[in-house]
Amino acid sequence: MTSMSWAKLSRTLIQVASLVVLALAVVPWWAGAAWPATATERSELARIDTYLNAITTLKARFVQVAPDGALSEGMFYLRRPGRLRFEYDAPNPILVVADRVWVVFYDKELGQVDRLPLDSTPIAVLTRSEIKLEEAFDVTGLAAEPGLLQVSLRDRESPDEGQITLVFSDRPLALRQWLVEDAQGLTTQITLYDIELNIALAPELFIFEEPASQLRHR
Repeated sequence: MTSMSWAKLSRTLIQVASLVVLALAVVPWWAGAAWPATATERSELARIDTYLNAITTLKARFVQVAPDGALSEGMFYLRRPGRLRFEYDAPNPILVVADRVWVVFYDKELGQVDRLPLDSTPIAVLTRSEIKLEEAFDVTGLAAEPGLLQVSLRDRESPDEGQITLVFSDRPLALRQWLVEDAQGLTTQITLYDIELNIALAPELFIFEEPASQLRHR
């Protein structure tokens, strides 16, 4: 890695730490009562919906912090509806591609391919053709600090499978991070930087080419 890359990673880790501290420090407006508790909360949630629905494509660098603290970097691509790609930098061998129906997890070192229905994954919230958080999810928390807004969501049909928290910088609103808590209570953090919105993205980014080794075993 070049010295410039190390410098960028260092800046990104500072951003990660800052966002996590802010996310943990905010005081929830709502917790436990029937949702939504106030007109202000409903307004904030609608503002998040409007922002997310205005995104047709997104391209960004990301830093992932795994539950054990392991760090990975890479490129993230999103094209709504239904398409995304996580392209991890070496030495991480994982590629993740969603094609509107499936999320494919490909381990390049092992030549192993796994698939999950896109709608069964927390990140599917960002890929919907129309995003209406209050209608589609149980809102488990909404919180704000100056310059920060976050919302925690749980799948209404599978509430025991964990939750996702979307973290936004505010004024103007911009998606910066999400935290996925799984059924075991383990949290993975993804922080975005160098974000580009609504630019042309090659369709090939969202097509997974089956490895020849997998095709031979079918």
